[in-house]
Amino acid sequence: MTHQLSESEFVVTDYLKETPSGYKVCHFLGVYDGIIADDLPLMQSLLLSRIKAFNLAMTSGHYKKAVEIVTPARRIKLIVDLVSEGMISLQQAWALARQAWLFQPNIYQERVHWELFFNIAKLCTHEFMCDQEREHLHQLPEEVDIFRGYDQRYGRAGLSWTLSKVVASDHSKRYGNRIIAHSKIRKADIVAYLNVKSEYEIVIPSMSVVENFRAINVINQRKYSRWQGLGHKNPIF
Repeated sequence: MTHQLSESEFVVTDYLKETPSGYKVCHFLGVYDGIIADDLPLMQSLLLSRIKAFNLAMTSGHYKKAVEIVTPARRIKLIVDLVSEGMISLQQAWALARQAWLFQPNIYQERVHWELFFNIAKLCTHEFMCDQEREHLHQLPEEVDIFRGYDQRYGRAGLSWTLSKVVASDHSKRYGNRIIAHSKIRKADIVAYLNVKSEYEIVIPSMSVVENFRAINVINQRKYSRWQGLGHKNPIF
């Protein structure tokens, strides 16, 4: 992406989508839904202000601020650009990436950029975790069982897995097919263990580290009804 967004050429109507609930504005610096025609001048002013703030942050070297201004779903793309061009250190990149991961609503949609980031920023991964998470990862066995609830329509590819069958089961309930993937992975291939949301999350750099060691077994959730009521504080590892 360009490091400067055009202010003079910005027109909010260029980023409009019509939806049943009104207009939706989809921009690199913000996504707004349920907009009516009378609100468009306000959206023009709001996004222009964000463009100016983003440009100022970039030109003044306040890259953390620039990343925070970007809509969560697009932050990892900016981080990749910044670290690729040497504008931020690997340590800074991983710290920013942690926040981007935690706030991004759908990691799957941006998995290509996440895979690219994990490939170019292999060092300093400890910045992606807090002290307790790093210690938990250290204590895991050399080979780990991991699980993932997913929608069969889109396949089981994904970078966010969990140590807990219960958590995977809960995630699978979002989809009509209610499918859980199960596999094993070497601890050495894990990017990070995250537990901010009490989901015992395992972050992997790409699906290749799963497929290379053991085929994924697809499990119908109905076979695991006995997990109900166990709760996240008692995961089955």
